[in-house]
Formats: sequence, structure tokens, C-alpha cells
Amino acid sequence: MAEQVSLQVQDGIAILRMENGPQNTLSPDLRAALIARFSALADADEVSAVVLTSVGAAFSAGLDIGELGRPVQEPSLMQLTSLLAEFPKPIVAALRGRVLGGAVDLALAAHARVASADTHVGFPAMAMGLLPLGGATQRLPNILTAPSALRVLLGEGMFAVSSAVMDGFAEIAADNAALEAQAVELAKQLAQHPDQWDRARFARVSAADPIATQAALQSARGQYHGKVAPSETKLIECVEASQLLPLAAGLALEETLAEDCRLSDYATGLRHAYLARRRIQHFPERTEAKPRQIRHLWLVGGSANACAIAAITATRGTGVTIYERNAAAVAEAEARVEKACQTLAGRGDPAAALAQIQVTAQLQDLAAADLVLETVGESVEAKQQVFQALDQVLPPDAIRASHSALLPMVELAKGQAVPENFLGLHFHAPVLRGELVELIAGPQTSAETLVTVAEFITGLGRLRLRNGGHPSSMAEPMLAALREVGWYFLLQGISPYAVDQALIDYGLPYGVFAAMDRVGLDVLSRRLALVAASLPVTHATLLQLMQQDGRLGRHGGRGFYLWPDPQTPRPDPELSTLLNDAQPWRTPPKPAEIVEVTVAALANQGAKLLRAGAAVRPSDIDALMVLSQAWPRRQGGPMHSAEQHGMFAILQILRHRAEEVPALFDPDPALAAMVKNGQTFSDLNGIGRNRVVLPA
Repeated sequence: MAEQVSLQVQDGIAILRMENGPQNTLSPDLRAALIARFSALADADEVSAVVLTSVGAAFSAGLDIGELGRPVQEPSLMQLTSLLAEFPKPIVAALRGRVLGGAVDLALAAHARVASADTHVGFPAMAMGLLPLGGATQRLPNILTAPSALRVLLGEGMFAVSSAVMDGFAEIAADNAALEAQAVELAKQLAQHPDQWDRARFARVSAADPIATQAALQSARGQYHGKVAPSETKLIECVEASQLLPLAAGLALEETLAEDCRLSDYATGLRHAYLARRRIQHFPERTEAKPRQIRHLWLVGGSANACAIAAITATRGTGVTIYERNAAAVAEAEARVEKACQTLAGRGDPAAALAQIQVTAQLQDLAAADLVLETVGESVEAKQQVFQALDQVLPPDAIRASHSALLPMVELAKGQAVPENFLGLHFHAPVLRGELVELIAGPQTSAETLVTVAEFITGLGRLRLRNGGHPSSMAEPMLAALREVGWYFLLQGISPYAVDQALIDYGLPYGVFAAMDRVGLDVLSRRLALVAASLPVTHATLLQLMQQDGRLGRHGGRGFYLWPDPQTPRPDPELSTLLNDAQPWRTPPKPAEIVEVTVAALANQGAKLLRAGAAVRPSDIDALMVLSQAWPRRQGGPMHSAEQHGMFAILQILRHRAEEVPALFDPDPALAAMVKNGQTFSDLNGIGRNRVVLPA
């Protein structure tokens, strides 16, 4: 283990360099190696101080993500940081690159810090509901001001050590080459001047202004008032303790509250959502082919979505050509592109991005294309005509993609000159701000085409999700199942407002009926008509009934709700007359039952997607719903939620209602097999060779 930490002694200063791969992850072995090295140096007469640094571009990415969700493994990070903090000789941390999570704990336990200007600090595990594990909540507020410490600890992003937020955290090295030498000089200075060392160890910056500190704590609490945020409130409690308790008591409190958070359903859901987000990048075809390079993006159609995609691509430094049918359409597209580039101004130079985009009315300009994405209206005939025209000018190896989320790829693939080079490519809304792009394979889409487009999407800073079997976007069947559940409750005489409130309390921001109103009931009817062949549903009848009564949703002023303004829906007392034969709404089931039935139906639909080969693993469905459909992150996603309710309980919910609505509730055969085998959806979330498929 000691070989993970190299040792060099220079003029009485021991230089320890962590060497645990490119990220210097603080694994149990590395922690043990550090403890061994420091224990030996404590009694080394020839050493007066220590510099702790690393080999590689990053100081350390902190604890391994797989370790964060498990019980603390010894030697713990707290044991390591406590050893450093009480070390009898001064320790200077020399920081570079990323310093994340547990690595910040480690740096704070040192008695001083020197950092290169490109060093960034952050606590990404807070996004998983996990508190620091090595004393950061007690030490950082005594180095930074309380408002700054709270921003950093609450995981608000990555902060450059040279920024105002991090003022006082570290000395800034003149350049990367001087980092280690500057740290050595500071270590010598501290060794020669114990009074300076003491000030570095015990300074309490926040305590110097208790009024500002209390104001910052109050503001932080207000930020989470009324929200489900148990980990955040516990972290604020820890920071407050850093100002009131002795260090040992504060560290003990941090340990206790960190373990409470780790075991909570809140953190479990957030952790699952975080890992699901990472897993979607992995799909089987990645090992079957190598990607081609995409040098330029070609778009057919100058819609708002197309121009948003163009702006995203150009901001990343890739050229874009948009084809439109005439000069007037070209001018409109140019205006949309300029607006989109301005909206993305925070991510790059809008003028530079705009210079990368050309709009043309000459189809022949696409003759050199390597990736063409059509974005015309949702019509099979219109899209097929576009591809027929493109075949006249495109090179045979050009990848052809359709932006459709609704139309079946099997139909759009018909007539393709090279069907192996065709796929669906859907940027989930809102296109400019959204993270997710879905790759929808056609019947003959090649592995090379999938991995090529996947790498292109990654280059745009977006997350790619592979859909290998469903005719349209996987979001459509999942959303249809959600609306079918709502229709099921209505048929039982349950108020839509009771259903929505239960789901809103669960974390869905608009429930189901308010969400339908926001989209537009007429819009939903048109969307259902496009997917009717592959997605038979019964709530189309409900939508027709509502529209016949003049209810179009928010844009029409009334739907399931009254909409006196776009942001303030109100229950409509007349709705019961229309939907419940003038009878009063029945007493609704308990909110927990509404949630359980909803989760069961969506998990059942997810199992069908897995069986069809559309989703690679259950967590892909969870990532889709969290990233693009506002499923609450703290609940992890519908598949994770079903597992949390219990696989047997979910199966029983489905079986109990299967005769009422077979298409929705008849359990997928795999669910019974999983219960019989003692499996859960988590067992199917492996990557690569560890991936397990849905049981027969």
C-alpha cells in the first residue's frame, strides 16, 4: 500500500505524493498508506514539516462513489483527517486540478494550503444527499466566511480557489511549475514559526462576525423552508455547530448526521438518480464498433428546436449548416439562431458561435455531409420525402437522423438508401437547457452509427440514452402509463385534484392532470394520434370528452383546472358534472395508495420496455424520467421507487387491478419471475459483463 504514496525528503521537508491513478481516489488502501507514511514521519528527526501533494492533473477526486453509499470502511476518512490535524509537525497541502469531496476534507486537515490557479473545489456528493465525512463542515466555516462556506458545502458547484468565494482557503501559486516549491517554502516557514502555524490551525474567520454568520445560517434555512431537504438542513446544523461547539464535539456531530443521511430514503433516491445518470452512457454497441469522427452538423429545417441544436453545437466549436426551403425561411432561421446563441451566452462567445452557423436554401450544400438531422413536422410522409430528396445529394456513408419523438422509426427507415446509417435522434425539451438526448435505433441501425452519434452527443456536453426497441421515444409510453393511471382513478369517481395532490406531495411538480393541462389537451390528442399504432391507450376518450366541452387546458383558460392566469390553476367545481355524472367525488384512497398504484403501473410499463429491448437497464428508465420528465430526483425514478415499495407489493397491486384495466395493470411476466427468484430491478442495472437481462 505504501507504494501508493511516494516519499521524498528535501531540506528537512518530507514531500508525500499520492499516486492512485489519474484521479487519486481516496480508496481504503490509499488512506491506509497515508496513515502509515504520516505515522512514520511523526518520529522522524530529520523531518520538520510535510508537504502533501499528488502525481497527475488532479489532487484528488475524493472517495470512490461506490464507497459513499456503504458503511464507513476503515481506516475511515475521519481517522485520516484527525491524524493530520493533530500531527506534531506542520503539514502543507499542495493542490492542483480538481479537489472534490473527501479531498477537500483532507486539504482542510492540513495546517496550510497552496494551490495552482486552475484548482477547483467542490462537494458533488451533496447532490446525493451525503454529508462530508472528514470534518469539512467544522473546518471550512473557520477558514472561509460562513456564507462562502455554506455555498461550497451545499454543493452549489465547483469553485476556483482564486475566486472571491474561496478567499482565504489557500495561497495561490505563481504557476503550476512553482506549486510544489512554494509549498515547501511555506512548510519551512511554519516549521520555524510555531505561532504562525497555530494561527493557521485555529483561526475562526466566521466567529469574527457572529451577526453575519447567523444571518447566513438563517438565509440558508430559508432557502430550504417548505422543501424536502433533510440532508441540506443537517448540513446547515453542522455548520452552525462549528461556531458553537468544541471541534471534537462538532466532528462527532458531523459523523452522526452523515450516517443518518446515508441511511435515509432521501439519500438513497438521490444516489440512485446520480448513478443512473452515469450508467446511461453505457450500452452494448460501445464494445462492438468504433466511432467515426463528425466534423460538421447538417440540419434540415430551421425550427426553434433545430436552431437551438445548432447553437448548442456551434458553442462547442463544431460547424453547422441549416437548410431551409427559401429565402424567407432562411431569414427566419437566422433570427432564431441568433436568439439561441444569445441565450447560451453564458456557455461561450455568442458571436463566435454564430460565426460557425450557416443557413442555406441550396440543398446541394449538403453534398459533403457526414451527419444530417431532419427536424421537419411530425409526418411520416413529409419526413420520407425529405430523406428521398437528401438521397439525391448525400454521400452514401452519411448518417441520416430524424428528430421525431413520436413517429415509429421502422416506418421512417423504409426507403432509406442505407438503413444501417439511419436512426432517431431526439433532444428532449427544453432543448437549450435540457441534458438528455435519446438515440432511437431503427430496425437495421448499425453499431457504428450508434456509437458515432453517441460520441458526437457527448461532445456537445449532453447525456445520451440509447433506445433499442421502442418505435418512438421511451418517454411516450411512460407518460402514457401515468395518464392512464389518472384516467383509472377518474373512472372510480376519484377527484383529479386528490390524485394530483398526492403525486405533487410525492414530488411530481404538477401531478398528472395539471401537467396535461399545461401541455394542452388538444396537443396531447394530436400526439396520441401519431403513436396510436404502437401505443394503444384509453385516456384518448377522456381527452375527446374534455375538448367537446371546450376544455383545451391552460392555453384555453380551462381544462381539468381553471386557469385565470398561466401560473395559478384552480379546481373547477363544474368538472364533477362532466366526468362523474353530477355525483360528488368519492372519498379518495390514502395518498400513499395513489402513489403506490401509480408507481406500480409505471414500473410495469418499464418492464415492458426492458422486454422489448428499448431500455438497456431499469436505471435507464429512471434516468429518462428524472432528466426529462421531472420525476423527483429524491425518489430515484419509477423503477427505483417500485423497488423501494417492494417487488412483491408491486406485483400484488398489479394483480389486484389487472381485470379492471388489463393493458395497464396486467403484470409483465418478468415481474413474477423476479419475485420468485428474489430479484430486484437493481440486479439488472449492471454495466458491460455485469449486466443481467430481464428474466423470462
